[in-house]
Amino acid sequence: MKRIAHIGAIKVVCVDLTIILLSSLIGVSLNKSFVRGRQQTTFAFERSNGKPVFRPITASDHKSYPVFGGIELAELKKVMQSREMVLLDGRSQPDYESGHLPGAYHLAVADFEKALPLFSSQFAKDTRFVIYCRGGDCSLSRRLAELLYDKGYVQVRIYWGGYNDWFLGGNPVEKGKGRSFLSVWSN
Repeated sequence: MKRIAHIGAIKVVCVDLTIILLSSLIGVSLNKSFVRGRQQTTFAFERSNGKPVFRPITASDHKSYPVFGGIELAELKKVMQSREMVLLDGRSQPDYESGHLPGAYHLAVADFEKALPLFSSQFAKDTRFVIYCRGGDCSLSRRLAELLYDKGYVQVRIYWGGYNDWFLGGNPVEKGKGRSFLSVWSN
């Protein structure tokens, strides 16, 4: 009796494994045939009449930007001491006010167009900038670099480590409104 039960259990396990294997093979082949010949669609987030809208990006939407050079922490410290480059924080106003690199100007990506006239009156096109955001997976610094590049500011580098790298390294930070193009200078 025990032997018959044991054989029955083995058959059940074999059937289960066969079903799992076949399901996996069918799933992979269906996925391959479904994806084959189709392009991945990327969407852009925009505002239309004040409402968020996602629209597909077409090939004509893609611009060719240079690879913006990065800057490491040690070099950034030297640049900050010499004041040979202007430091821009691309994060939101609340993030900037809660802590930013000493001497950094606040120019949020979200407020770029509104802040541009005042920004343009303060900085010549040949000004050299270092841009940062949160760091890690934050893309605001890259986006701000692209926006500046589109307006003719081409000497742009990015501190990829961002605020988190700076702060976690025990470096000094400033808090408050600081030098924000919207909150301080435009009042």
